[in-house]
Amino acid sequence: FDTLSHGDSSNRWEIYQVAWHGLAEHLLLGSGFFNFGYYFEAHKVPPFLDSHLIYVHNDYLQFAFELGLPGLGLFLLLLFVVYGQLFKFRQPALAGQSLPLILSAAAITSMLTHALVDFPFYIPILQAVFGAYLGIINYQLLELGAAYRVLPNLPPQTISGFRPVFLGNLLLIIVMAWLSLPVLAGMSASYGLQRLQQGDAEHGVLWIGVARALQPRVTGYYWQEGVIWRDQGIAQARSDLLDKSATLFSKGFEVNAFDVKNLLEKTVMQRSYANRLKQPVSHEELMNWIQQAKILQPESYGVQTEYIQCLNFIGERAQALEQAQALVIRWPQSKAAQQLLASMAHE
Repeated sequence: FDTLSHGDSSNRWEIYQVAWHGLAEHLLLGSGFFNFGYYFEAHKVPPFLDSHLIYVHNDYLQFAFELGLPGLGLFLLLLFVVYGQLFKFRQPALAGQSLPLILSAAAITSMLTHALVDFPFYIPILQAVFGAYLGIINYQLLELGAAYRVLPNLPPQTISGFRPVFLGNLLLIIVMAWLSLPVLAGMSASYGLQRLQQGDAEHGVLWIGVARALQPRVTGYYWQEGVIWRDQGIAQARSDLLDKSATLFSKGFEVNAFDVKNLLEKTVMQRSYANRLKQPVSHEELMNWIQQAKILQPESYGVQTEYIQCLNFIGERAQALEQAQALVIRWPQSKAAQQLLASMAHE
């Protein structure tokens, strides 16, 4: 979640600075869509040390960071074409009092201006509204005489036994199916979780596995499926299921090395169930994992807690106690931190 409210203009400059510094690392191809939040976790600054942000609150800067110069350039090219046509036909539009065109142009201008200090183009409904306004503008400009490209006529003869119209429709269906994959994956995962809540673990993990297959770049599906296999392995005392869970967590982290969730789950698995795994890792490798998690999210309460648990697990109790004391000082209201410190002190 994003803890900076829409109307709060304070501290935006600090967020912009973090994103700006990260541009040098991701300028060409970008960090990946919706990856700013992970980057911010590793480079957060006051007053956001205890907050989690996923938006830069400047869509142009976030486009550049996540999509690179090509992504930002394509978006700006679209705006250049639209406003170029609006400027070209401004006099006929005003003379003819083309109200739909004028209102739509004003609406997209308002959204584009708002994007300088917020994230309207990361909200699906606003993306749809923006697209609708562009459609109205396009239609109105054509009515005013704007030129448009006409696709060449397809030859009447068949291609490999299929008519061009059929191939065109088939291509359209394939494209629409590809664009709908995120929605289908989300529906599949939701249904899988619903089956789990009803006690049907077999079909629950099946449908979450389908979601992972549809969207193999989404780390959350690896985590969800891994947790299910882990719980099943614990309940049935089966090391093969625990190993399968650990493999999914590893793959989930490989998919997106910014997301610490799967990496953190791997350390918990190795620390908590090392005696049940077929191939437990060494203490050195375990600490390498948790150190990597600390680099990715140095201010995370969950990472700090697991770091203390790992230190205690490998026998570094004095250091674990010291870190637990620091955790209580940092989060004095946390009962979990106090209980962790008490458990360290009594060992």
